[in-house]
Parts: sequence; structure tokens; C-alpha cells
Amino acid sequence: MLPRHGMMLGAFCLVVSSCGGSVGPQGIVGATGATGVAGGTGLTGATGLTGATGTAGPTGATGATGSAGSTGLDGATGFTGATGITGATGIAGATGLTGASGAPGATGLPGAAGALSWSTVSTATAAVGDHGYFVSGNSSVAITLPASGTLVPGQEIAVIGLGAGGFSVVGNSGETIQFDTADIPSFHWYNRTTGTNVPKSCWTATASDGTGNALVAAGNQLDI
Repeated sequence: MLPRHGMMLGAFCLVVSSCGGSVGPQGIVGATGATGVAGGTGLTGATGLTGATGTAGPTGATGATGSAGSTGLDGATGFTGATGITGATGIAGATGLTGASGAPGATGLPGAAGALSWSTVSTATAAVGDHGYFVSGNSSVAITLPASGTLVPGQEIAVIGLGAGGFSVVGNSGETIQFDTADIPSFHWYNRTTGTNVPKSCWTATASDGTGNALVAAGNQLDI
């Protein structure tokens, strides 16, 4: 909008022109008018296109470890898997210590009587199991039984007197000989026959049953 006095100047010129007179000199330019009131804000322009992604910045420092979360509930037990292939046999371990000896077992049944080996003796002799002795000489000969620990059930010892002196059987340390005095006289046995209808003669062999109560003897040209 032009200033008010400008409008008057324009009007003045028009007046002068219409009158046909010469144009007068240009009037003095009027002072700048005051700034007009600001117009209203225009409409917002359309959003521009998204710019290109910028280059990734350097990785930041690792943050501190957070507190451990609470333990979750146990999951359900899974199905049992198939049995795997048997592995190779491992190396044998060292032999263990020997265990304590067990209690002695029961004594076994007596074994069958073995064949006796025979010896002829005329002096005191220490007997051994499964052995027989022919005792000769004119003096009595002592036959000492072996220690019990060296014998096993079923072993035998036989003594046959051939000499006039006879023999005696002596028990070893801690041993005793049991017999029925009604059947066996208390004196030494001799290889002779007395109190029978058999002529007095030397025996060549004797035998007995398992109890020792039944005895038999044999001699040259004699019946058993």
C-alpha cells in the first residue's frame, strides 16, 4: 500500500496532466512506510525423501554383565535314548588282595586203601602211612606210629612179626591206642599159635576186619 501522501502526489499529477499544463518536477520521495503486519504462516511443505543410510559407527564398549536371572522351571524328562554300541573291553585291573582263608571244610570220606609197600626191620622203627613192616630178630622191636598230622583218613600201617622177639606198637606224641582188653591180651603179640588145635608154628601173614575184632592168621602148611 502506498503512503498516504504519495497517493496525494499521484492525484496531484493527474490533476496537472488533465489540465494540459507541463509536467512539474518530481516530488520528493516520501519516507519508507512502516513494516506491514506479517502475513499468516504458509502451509507445511511435503516431507522430503529419506536420506541414504549413514556409515555404521564403531562398536561401542561391552556393557557390564547383567544380574543372573532366576532359574527356570525344570523341563519334562525326555524319552530314553536307544542303547549305544558296547564299548571295547577295558584293560584288566590289578589283582586284588587275597581274601581271608575260609573255615576248614568237613573231613572227606576215607579213601580206598592203597597197596602197602613192605620193609623188613629188626630194630626200633618210625612207621609211615601205607607201609607194612616184617619184624625179625630175637629181641622185641618197637614200631612207633607216625604223627597224626602226617596221616589222612584211609591210610594203613601193617606189622607182621617174623622173629622170636616179637614187636610192640607205640603211639606218637599225644596219641593213644585204644583196644578191647577182653579180646587182646596185655602182653606183646608174637607170631605163634596157642590155645588152638593148630600145632605151634610161626605165622606168615595176618589180617583183620575194619573193627580189628575179627583176626585171621596164615602160616606155612597151616590153614587160615
